[in-house]
Amino acid sequence: MLAEFLHISKKIFYTVNPVSQNGNTVLSSGVPNKPGMGHSGADCWQNFSPCPCSCANMNQILHAEEDFGLSISQPREGYRFSVDSLLLAGFCRLKAGDRVLELGAGCGVVSLVLACRYPDVTVKAVEIQEELARLAEKNVRRNRLSDRIEILRQDFNSPRAFIAAQEFDHVVSNPPYRKPGCGRRCSHGMDALARHEILTDIRKVVKTTRYALRSGGRFSVVFPAERLAELFSVMVSERLEPKRLRMIHPAPDSSARMALVEACRDGGAELRILPPLFLNRNGPQV
Repeated sequence: MLAEFLHISKKIFYTVNPVSQNGNTVLSSGVPNKPGMGHSGADCWQNFSPCPCSCANMNQILHAEEDFGLSISQPREGYRFSVDSLLLAGFCRLKAGDRVLELGAGCGVVSLVLACRYPDVTVKAVEIQEELARLAEKNVRRNRLSDRIEILRQDFNSPRAFIAAQEFDHVVSNPPYRKPGCGRRCSHGMDALARHEILTDIRKVVKTTRYALRSGGRFSVVFPAERLAELFSVMVSERLEPKRLRMIHPAPDSSARMALVEACRDGGAELRILPPLFLNRNGPQV
């Protein structure tokens, strides 16, 4: 199953090389011999934490055969995107001409990857935190995708203020999914807002998705496995029928931690269970 994960990542990065630039960590695709080398001679890998589970194969996972040439800035401290974002971007299935909405864009990594994977789609990416929205705009400009990606500094809990009903063919989200007061406490305010249900929750995310999607449109989301029943319940209540499910495991002998779900607005009841993904084939790291 690791090979399958590598195949998904193939369409995201050739390799990821963090380098320091103006106080931010910059991720640039390239072909160095090891992470962190090959750009300005800098080695800032220790400042970059793409995977919260710190799996030993992370460097290998981010190597691939295809290079989109993406360069992505993210905060040196506070919120930094995780492997969840890359998995979500690989899971999404888009069609030529699709109008895509991302809810909770962070630094814009999911929208950037989707725009590279699907050159005929347009994306509106919503981010409420001003610093992250500015970084997302910077990343879009740096990668010369301003003609196809628009960053909206808005509160997606109130979508009628900035988008029309049924405007989009696909909605994608890696939402804040930790209950307030649960899980590892985030010391940085930006990180807490991005990861905990403080400014929004999954019910509000799904309600906005329902408003934004056309009938037959698709919703792709990554969410904790332990809250999957809650997610499905909220989706069905908003007439978003789950259609595809893929569980994400740290290792073959570990329980699933996350889930990738695709739902269809006004779709019939039929769920396809995909093979699981394992982040580390050698078992959990001690």
